[in-house]
Amino acid sequence: MNLRVILLFAVSSVFFAIQVFSTPYWDEHDFERFQAQRFFPYEVHETPEGPSLNYSYPYQLAEIARFLSVWQVSDSASPDYGGMREGEHPEVQNIIETDNTQESIWIWCRYAQLTGDTTTYRPNIDAAWTYVSRYPAYNEEGTQSPYYRIHNCGWALVACQIYEEVYGDTSRVIYADSCADYIVTRKDSLPFDDFNFYGRLHPLVAGWGAGALYEYGLFGGRQDYADTALVLGARVADWVDSNSAKRLSDEVWAMSSGTAMWGVVNSVVADDPPGWSAWLRDFAESLQVYEEASSWNDWNNSWNIWYANAFNSIGRALTDSRYADYHRMLTDTLLIQDTDEDGGIPANSMHTDTMDQSWVSCYLGMMGIEGLIDSLPAHDVGPLAFLSPHEEVLIPVGDSVPVAVTAVNYGLSSESGVPIEVAGNFSAATTVDLPVASSDTALFPGFWVPLVDSVYELVAYTSLLLDEDHSNDTLRVSITVLPVVTVSGSVKDSLSGDGIDAWLYFHRMGPPADTLWDSTSTDISGDFSVNLVTGTYDIQISPTIPYPETTVVGIDVVKDSTVTVDVKLTPASLLIMDDDEGKNYESYYTSS
Repeated sequence: MNLRVILLFAVSSVFFAIQVFSTPYWDEHDFERFQAQRFFPYEVHETPEGPSLNYSYPYQLAEIARFLSVWQVSDSASPDYGGMREGEHPEVQNIIETDNTQESIWIWCRYAQLTGDTTTYRPNIDAAWTYVSRYPAYNEEGTQSPYYRIHNCGWALVACQIYEEVYGDTSRVIYADSCADYIVTRKDSLPFDDFNFYGRLHPLVAGWGAGALYEYGLFGGRQDYADTALVLGARVADWVDSNSAKRLSDEVWAMSSGTAMWGVVNSVVADDPPGWSAWLRDFAESLQVYEEASSWNDWNNSWNIWYANAFNSIGRALTDSRYADYHRMLTDTLLIQDTDEDGGIPANSMHTDTMDQSWVSCYLGMMGIEGLIDSLPAHDVGPLAFLSPHEEVLIPVGDSVPVAVTAVNYGLSSESGVPIEVAGNFSAATTVDLPVASSDTALFPGFWVPLVDSVYELVAYTSLLLDEDHSNDTLRVSITVLPVVTVSGSVKDSLSGDGIDAWLYFHRMGPPADTLWDSTSTDISGDFSVNLVTGTYDIQISPTIPYPETTVVGIDVVKDSTVTVDVKLTPASLLIMDDDEGKNYESYYTSS
């Protein structure tokens, strides 16, 4: 492979890496390169299988708000001050866009509205408006198509609307009206067809624009905006009608057919529910439910949350709980991907938790969690997790274990002095305070000291007097307590018999997981002793120079047994020391 080919490959790889992680404006050539990497662009999938999960949706929204505050540009001297970074991955941290920023404004405002806490994220909101004022939605990229500007303008409308609702500040109305005017004047600049990427994307963008414009028109008393939205929404409905088999299961850029359907439901259907109910019932049956990631380059989390958003609107319009169940299932499918519990999720279900994206996390909040909030009870709390002891951590018999449980508020009212108890082989009680969308850790008095090796069940439960949902009041965990065995032995010179100064690291092999359980060092005679729970261990031995590092594998530590491990090491005759960072000359020791 020559140098020129290598360089071309490197540039191409960087391009695709950035496209995979971010949602800036794309031209048609970008779409072609992206689509060429998809394996099954039109394959329809059933709903994903998985456990039924019990989330505190207000708490999850609060976690998203916190995640966004971490990734907002905070340097007031930067021209991007207040803007929202695309995501946490290094390749996209310096991509800052207006749509991300407006989406974040919506999340922070909704947090304030839900919790009554209008101060925590007010500085973030003000900084975000500074960025948006510098880079308004209608001036975003748009050389070949206005789709990206219309997409941004839609987010401007929803951000300005909720900001005014929460803070009573009408200073953003002029900006919002300018964005609405842009959608009105450019609505006919989005040709629809099935033969190129813009033709497939434009109906989805038009759906988003129609729904956002209609809701903003009603909010601001602008019937002209609402009327234009109805024209645009009807056009999208006609597009669906003419080829629904294909047009209700398509994904392009960061949008899916759910975007188009959401726009129809939130414009023409909302304006005339009886007149559109038959149409909606027919076509809702054909809407894609879930799209798997068929390659590393897909944005299936974004596509699926748009499907969730559509099903939420459909379920409300038709009062059909089946679609509400789809919405909840899709929302939970994304929430489960926050494996590091930082509030963010990636754009692709194949990506790791170090590749979380701000924009799709905002989508999760607005299109997923938001649709579940009004179904929640006013009063509902429960234990969320045992922090100590943890179900996946083995406990030595006789150990003194602190007991701590995280409780969470599932409902919509602040609760104080909530009784929480632990029962089983350990019993204790305390109280926690749980404002809306919050969690609290209950550290129980005393210690749990299990005296017999066994598997114990501990139960945590809350007792809120007004609790309206008792299905999440109790949490059970199984804790394994193992007997302790003394393992002793020595590390000595095979030639002289002298003791060797060494550190020993005892790695317990799973289950539940491979763990560095303990470590110790030899004494002046080369002897060691350590207490270990039963199991199978690998022992990593790190002696002083000139002895080689050694690993002893498969040492079985069995209850009521005597375990002795004696290791003989031979000193090296010649020891090469790589102490010069890979340079040509090496230092060495010779034995005397």
